[in-house]
Amino acid sequence: MGDTRDVRDRSFSILLLATVSAFSLALIIAPGCSGHVDKQCSVSSDCGAGASCIEGACARLPGCTRSGDCDAGSSCILSACTPVGNPCGSNHDCASGASCSSHNVCAPPSCTSAIDCGLEQVCVQGQCAPVGTPLPPVPDGGFPPPPPDAGPTCVNLQCAQVACPNGGSTTLMGSVFDPSGQVPLYNALVYVPNGQVKPFSQGVSCDRCGSTTSGEPLVIALTDATGAFTLQNVPAGTSFPLVMQIGKWRRQVIIPAVQACTTTTLSDVNQQRLPRNKSEGDIPQMAIATGSADPFECLLLKMGLDTAEFTRPDAGGRIHMYVTPQGSPPPLRLDGGSAPAADLWDAGSTLAQYDVVLLPCEGSEYRKPANAIQNLVGYTAAGGRLFVTHYSYVWTAFNAPFNSVANWVPDAPQTHNPPDPFSGLIDTSFPKGIAFQDWLTNVGAFSGGNLKINEPRDDVGPVNLDAGTRWIYGPNPKNTTTPITTQHLTWNTPIFPPPQSDGDAGVECGRVVFSDFHVTAAGLADSKGLFPSSCKAGALTPQEKALIFMLFDVSSCVQDDHKPPVVCPGLGQSCSPTQACCSGLTCLGQTLAPCVAGEPCSCTVPIN
Repeated sequence: MGDTRDVRDRSFSILLLATVSAFSLALIIAPGCSGHVDKQCSVSSDCGAGASCIEGACARLPGCTRSGDCDAGSSCILSACTPVGNPCGSNHDCASGASCSSHNVCAPPSCTSAIDCGLEQVCVQGQCAPVGTPLPPVPDGGFPPPPPDAGPTCVNLQCAQVACPNGGSTTLMGSVFDPSGQVPLYNALVYVPNGQVKPFSQGVSCDRCGSTTSGEPLVIALTDATGAFTLQNVPAGTSFPLVMQIGKWRRQVIIPAVQACTTTTLSDVNQQRLPRNKSEGDIPQMAIATGSADPFECLLLKMGLDTAEFTRPDAGGRIHMYVTPQGSPPPLRLDGGSAPAADLWDAGSTLAQYDVVLLPCEGSEYRKPANAIQNLVGYTAAGGRLFVTHYSYVWTAFNAPFNSVANWVPDAPQTHNPPDPFSGLIDTSFPKGIAFQDWLTNVGAFSGGNLKINEPRDDVGPVNLDAGTRWIYGPNPKNTTTPITTQHLTWNTPIFPPPQSDGDAGVECGRVVFSDFHVTAAGLADSKGLFPSSCKAGALTPQEKALIFMLFDVSSCVQDDHKPPVVCPGLGQSCSPTQACCSGLTCLGQTLAPCVAGEPCSCTVPIN
């Protein structure tokens, strides 16, 4: 701490000298001046009206209306930018308007946020204090909003954000991993909440980006293609919660106090992974109808989810197990039996209970009733997320509107399967495709310019790019009719939504992933058909890693794949009429009225 104080003192001295030099020069060249620097002084009372004694010279400080008008290290006191935060032994050591606090630093009479307090200071209950001073507890019901004319006032952890020398920041770096801690995740939301993180709504919902981000985020970021994040201006000197979220996957951990104006990098994977069970955090309510050819449920185990979360629909787990009736070897069932798959899709009200529905390959082309297909269409249009593999094209290839997203070429007898293994190419014509290829490279699943896929199939040709997005593709020498096979595609739902009543573009709420490859039979330890004992343990294969990426992608908030992911602005961050704040915050202008185009606006806790 001694070294930190020395750096701070030197920075402050340099700041003062630069300030005095600038002011002195201004006095010399100003019209009507006699050409000499104001007189020497020992205390501010030695100077004339409107001047302060700084570093032994009288200087007039620049005017201001708020501390945000001043440089870091100064506070707006009596309409003048006044240096604060420097060490002192008495009031005589401080500029006019500031006083020597009980912490032996020059401070303004009061503060509303750390910006009033100078470098490496915080604002606690209206008074400036050193970093690490305990913050007051949050009262029941949260902090009351300030009066409309009170100006910006810090609340809760906002009061532990500090101004750092030379434009520095208190920074937290880390990564977000899947529940097992093996695979870093792309496009995960990471933030420090300044209020209460609220429970998710139950059942299917139209979750646009930002709509499920609660807790009045103080600082917020997204993970990149390596799974890494950087949060700047995090609270200093006090522990704080950190939220990691992808859609309705969410976990909150406590970060111990970090030192002000330094960079802290998290190293414990257990602090950086998503939850393995509902006691650790939020897991989407999922349903899986197990099929005989694609043990996708085994991949969920390898991904780190606890076996206790796999239950019948009436037993309270986060993954409800249904089973399809066909196939050899038989689909995996829970010990004691799983619910019939028809119970899942025969009623739209049952589908509506789930955030994500997984319909892996059943081993053959078992056509589905038209009403069940329309139930799935309605489910996804309302915000449901659907993941289907191979022969589950029966849900997407034959009926409107899903059959419009691509040129479906179902090959039930598998007469033109691609070479096995298949060298899958990544479509990098859109931002998330570039990130996907970088991510695969980072996790060791992409080598030689391709993704190795075992047991590939060929049931999709070109994608209708107005409706869907191609992710993985490649030439198939065994198919001369549609020689380029699409192995992975996604689309948002509803497809081509009608415009809103105000003329704005229609809203897409849900998302579908189709994969023409799956976990493969190698994911099974035996043919007994029991879950979880028939699942084979082991390292994740490259295509399993690709499937994990897509599972979290289909779970995430719905946005345009052809634009880079963006994060909603948090508390105090800039916003506009076209860039909405995170849920629970309102975009307001300088007069605390709703933001209008062209004015500077920021995200604020709404005043009721």
